Amino acid sequence: MKLFKKISVIMTALTISIFALSMVSVSAFTDITTASEISVIKSDEQTNRTTASVNATNINLYAIDSTYDEFMQIPENYNTSFQLEVTGAKNVSYTVSDGDSVEVSETGLITPASEIWYWSGGFGTTSYIEGAEVVTEYIYGDSVVTVTADNKTFDVNVSVQNYAVVYAHNIMDTYIADNITSSMTTYEKLEIIAQFVASYDYNASYSSAVSMIVTDDGGDCWASTDAIVIMAEKLGLEAWWRNGNRDPGSGSGHINAMVYDGETYFEVEAGYTGSAPRHYYIETRDNLFSVTYNSEYEGYEIYQYDGPTMPEELTIPSSINGYDVVSIGDSFLVGEEDVKKVNLPSTIKSLGDWAFSGSGITTFELPESVEKIGQGTFNLPYLENFTGNSKFAFYDGMLYDVENDVLVAVPNAKSVNIPDTCAEIGGGAFYWNKNIKEVIIPPSVTKVGQGAFYYCDNLRKVELGENVTSVGDFAFYGIDNLKGIIVLNPDCTFGENQLNSYFKGTIYGHENSTAQAYAEMYGYTFDLIENAGNLSIERPIGDANCDNALTVSDAAFIARTLAKRLTISVDENPYADYNGDGKVTVADAAAIARELAKPKTDF
Repeated sequence: MKLFKKISVIMTALTISIFALSMVSVSAFTDITTASEISVIKSDEQTNRTTASVNATNINLYAIDSTYDEFMQIPENYNTSFQLEVTGAKNVSYTVSDGDSVEVSETGLITPASEIWYWSGGFGTTSYIEGAEVVTEYIYGDSVVTVTADNKTFDVNVSVQNYAVVYAHNIMDTYIADNITSSMTTYEKLEIIAQFVASYDYNASYSSAVSMIVTDDGGDCWASTDAIVIMAEKLGLEAWWRNGNRDPGSGSGHINAMVYDGETYFEVEAGYTGSAPRHYYIETRDNLFSVTYNSEYEGYEIYQYDGPTMPEELTIPSSINGYDVVSIGDSFLVGEEDVKKVNLPSTIKSLGDWAFSGSGITTFELPESVEKIGQGTFNLPYLENFTGNSKFAFYDGMLYDVENDVLVAVPNAKSVNIPDTCAEIGGGAFYWNKNIKEVIIPPSVTKVGQGAFYYCDNLRKVELGENVTSVGDFAFYGIDNLKGIIVLNPDCTFGENQLNSYFKGTIYGHENSTAQAYAEMYGYTFDLIENAGNLSIERPIGDANCDNALTVSDAAFIARTLAKRLTISVDENPYADYNGDGKVTVADAAAIARELAKPKTDF
């Protein structure tokens, strides 16, 4: 079953079509390349000589999804099918030998291939849904039809193009030709483009340049940005989409465009709501960092990098437009695995929450000027070298706030020995650490912050010291393999959403303790603290369903998952690879079943 958001389907198909169109003439009269006679010579053993020829070897066909039927029809001079004709051969057959964009009949009629999709609530599937919107969607792209004539073969190349894309590009090309001249400055050219986009109403129903133009019914910020980028590229400018959802006042999915002419960057915004003519603006920029004013530290805070791709080494400037760069915003590089090193200037004083979390940083040097670090900032799975400063020391795989005795981060250490001077486990301190298996929190600690162990996939055991009085929200959320939490303080309080429904482990505590009350409230297993000595942190090989035991359910889990044509990643679930061959297949399920079927003997 194919299931995903409709916007993803439209944008993916249109992007492919747009690039393909750069190589395709929109003139229907060049769509068929007549073949020079293709000779098929019979073998030397035969006395008669026979030749075969086909009427075309390169064909362009056009199709349009049924969603556009009410807005346009394909003109007659654009081929929607093509009849192959072979002469000079007695036995002829046709097959699609490469690609999936066409079908060919027994008589050689080539037609675009299509699929029936059922759309409901913004999601689509090829499986029938009663009451859903039914849409015919064509498969655009290149295919090869192989013609076999008297046991000899030759290929016919067929390209299926989206006529809606052809039409929209013709509109944009005509507008550019009529309104933009080579003598204009880049700013003037972009202003003309922005005016074109702003001439359409805002309409959240359409999210591509093609749908906005074809329907003539407007589009959203995605459609506006798409048109700006396409038209700028037609003028030979470098253009790309910019994430605008962090800009003040913007919606969660907002985007706009960046354009570069080799000397100057331009931010182009034409995605405002309202009726045409809509507002637009063009900002000239000399750098690729988005900033906002930080009143606490009286300077600029960088909250986003706006380049087309993320460089391996990113250098933060010390000043922008005359203001010192004093802080890095929340989630600045979260999840950006391409970046390996970030160079911070000596003006930086504050690092926001999750600023570098989950990025590809391997080397980091903390300037002496940094005095504040947000939660989850240094959850760095690839970190190799870290240099702290006098306020934040890094040792034994831990980043430690020396002045406040707070454990700030444990990026990727396999084990930790928390010092007995530590008073608090900071929010997100162990966030996404894939290596840690066991954490013993000493008596000196009184507080465990929000999301402290969030998604530590391989964490098996946590012991909360006798003086831990509170555990923040989501502290142990998303840890499917957690076997046990030992709570030594009978009066420890717990925040919201500590664990998710997948938690199959045990909460250990004193009788009539807050830990027992919490476990009973949410239906988790509780046991007395004196029984925690039997808790093992090892997970058995073959535990594919992450319940910390090897049972027939693991074999069934593998079989069911593979039957759905899904894969089980060895990187994410190494224990599912029971036979150790580096992949998870039915062989692992069979091996688990055989092992469990063996008779068990007690000695």
